Amino acid sequence: MAIYIFISISCLISYVLSNNDKNSLSPRFLLIILTLFTGLSYTNGWDWYGYLDFYNNIQNEGVSAIYEYNIYGIEYLYLIYLYIVGLSGGSFSLFILLNAIIINFLIYSFCKRAYVNYSLFMFIFIAASYLRLELSTIRQGLAVVIVIYSYSLLLNSKINLSLLFIFLAICFHRSAAIVLLFFPFVYYNSARNIHYFIVILTIPFVILSGELNVVFIKILNAFNSSLLNAYISKLIIYLSLNKQAIINPQAMALLVFYFICIRVCDVKNKKQIIFLNIIACQVIISFYFIFLTQLIIMRLVYYFQVGWICWVIILYKEYFRPKWLCFFLICLLFITKSILNFRYEQDRAVFFPYYNVISSYLDDNYGRSRSFILNKADELFKE
Repeated sequence: MAIYIFISISCLISYVLSNNDKNSLSPRFLLIILTLFTGLSYTNGWDWYGYLDFYNNIQNEGVSAIYEYNIYGIEYLYLIYLYIVGLSGGSFSLFILLNAIIINFLIYSFCKRAYVNYSLFMFIFIAASYLRLELSTIRQGLAVVIVIYSYSLLLNSKINLSLLFIFLAICFHRSAAIVLLFFPFVYYNSARNIHYFIVILTIPFVILSGELNVVFIKILNAFNSSLLNAYISKLIIYLSLNKQAIINPQAMALLVFYFICIRVCDVKNKKQIIFLNIIACQVIISFYFIFLTQLIIMRLVYYFQVGWICWVIILYKEYFRPKWLCFFLICLLFITKSILNFRYEQDRAVFFPYYNVISSYLDDNYGRSRSFILNKADELFKE
C-alpha cells in the first residue's frame, strides 16, 4: 500500500513544484517514477498470468501460437509485438518494462502537446483507471494510451496522423473502434446546443434499456458469421452472463459535471470544445448504451475518461475560485474514485500490496500465485 501512497504524493509534489516553476524538472522525475512503478510490476492485477502465458507460449511455439491466439480473439499486432520483444531473449519482465516505457512516454507527450499539467493529470488518472489499465489489462491499457495521444494530435489539427494512431490502437485492442465511431463528432462538433440534446436524450434510453438489451442480442445472433465468430460470441456471452448496467451514482455525477462544463465552455476554444465532446462520448456510452452490461461499458469508457480529467484541470486552472478549495476538491475526488474503484475485497486483494519483479529474484515464493488470483476471480463472479 505504501508504494501507491508514494506515487500519489509524488504527483502532488511534482505538481506544486512545476506549477511554481515552469522549468522544473519534477515532471520528468515523476515520469521516471511512474515508468518504474508500472515497468517493475509483478503478479499485480487480474491478467498478469494470462499475458505471461501469451508471451511464453509465443516464444515456445512461434508463429503457430500467434495464429491460434488470433482465432481465440487476440489481435495480431499485439501478438506480433510480444513475439518481437521475445526475439531479444528477454523474459516477460522485459516486455512489461518496455511496455511501461512506451505507455508513460505517450501520456507525457500527450500532456505536453495538449498543454495539460502532467503531474496533476497523472494524479487524477491514477484514481480514475491508470492502475487497472497499466497493471492488469495491459493490452487495452496500451490501446487506451495510444488513443489519448491521438487526441493531442487532434488539438493540433493533425487529423490523418490522429486517425493513424486510432487505427493502431484498434490493432492492439478492437474495443478502440468505438473511438473511430465518435471521431467525426469529437473533431467537428462545435455547437453547444447538441450537448444539451445529449443530456435530454439520456432519459428515454435509460427507460428502454431492458428492451434494447434483448433486441441487441438478437441482432448479434443474426449477424454472427465465421469471420467475426470469436468476437461476437464473446460479446454475446458478456451480454448474457454479466449483470445489465444500471445508472449508478458515478454516472449521475458525470452527467452533472458534463452539464456544468457545457455551461462554462468557450466553444471558440478548440481545446475546451474537443475535451467537452470527449466527455459527451462517455455520457452517451454510459446512458445511451445502458442496455449493455457494466463490464462492456467499463471497457468502452476508458477511451473517453481523458475528457473529464482534462476538464477538471481546466475548471481548476481557468474558472473556479478559490484555488485552495478547488485543490481540496480534486484531492477529495482522488480519494472517492480510488475507494470506488477498489470497493470490492477481491479487487483489493489482487492489487494491494504492490509486488515488484526485483524482489521476485530474491524469493521464489514472492508475489501472488496463479491459484490465488483465480480463486478471487471466482469469488467476484459468484457475487
